[in-house]
Amino acid sequence: MEQTQEEWTRYIQDEIKKNASYDNYKHTFIEYKDYLEECLLENPRDVEKVCQLAAVYNELTYQWDDIYKLLNEFIKKYENELTDEEKSRIYTNLGYYYDDQRYGSKRAIRTLRKAVAFNPNNSKAYYGLGADYYGARKYDKSEEMYKRACELENNPIYKFEYVNLLIVNGKSEEAKIILEELIKKDFEFGKEDFAKIKYSYIANKIQLREFENIENEIDDLMSETVNNDDFFEEEFAELYYLAG
Repeated sequence: MEQTQEEWTRYIQDEIKKNASYDNYKHTFIEYKDYLEECLLENPRDVEKVCQLAAVYNELTYQWDDIYKLLNEFIKKYENELTDEEKSRIYTNLGYYYDDQRYGSKRAIRTLRKAVAFNPNNSKAYYGLGADYYGARKYDKSEEMYKRACELENNPIYKFEYVNLLIVNGKSEEAKIILEELIKKDFEFGKEDFAKIKYSYIANKIQLREFENIENEIDDLMSETVNNDDFFEEEFAELYYLAG
């Protein structure tokens, strides 16, 4: 019986949980790749399957050129059959793969701009543009793109990146409003991500010279992140210093 995408996802996640080593669960991605390739032989125009296949290629550490070729050949072959939303999705995926480290690749930016041209409501493409413009040190454009992504989708990760751009661009009062929302709302953050939000929240309060209880807040966050490799003692020392 054919498995659904949800069943494949659950199977892969279960194997990853059971095996600490990539070599021990790599077989799941190979199996999923074989399944997707068979599906595309039967229905070569399946956008969902080709996007999933590109993702599996990425997990299997294929050369980037193989992923680029897969998606570029697909959109070229079916250009006249794809809807604008489908084209937008393909270009979004390509844009992300073109600059997976978010260094501000011009090719990635051009591709993601194609994505939003085909679908102006594509929040993921705007989010990618925000990251790429940041990598290119075009901070005003980055802020604009992150803001648009947040307008289109109530996504806490988008909001956190937008906040960071507001802080970079000296807009601490605007950042404060969103940070307070992220701190208070019941978003599904992992422990590490929530710690990063709290760090930005404290740093922004210091920037605004709101020092009441600030040392207690730094103490609490420091105790919460004792075993968190994302934080270093120097970062907390800087907060204490800035708090006076």
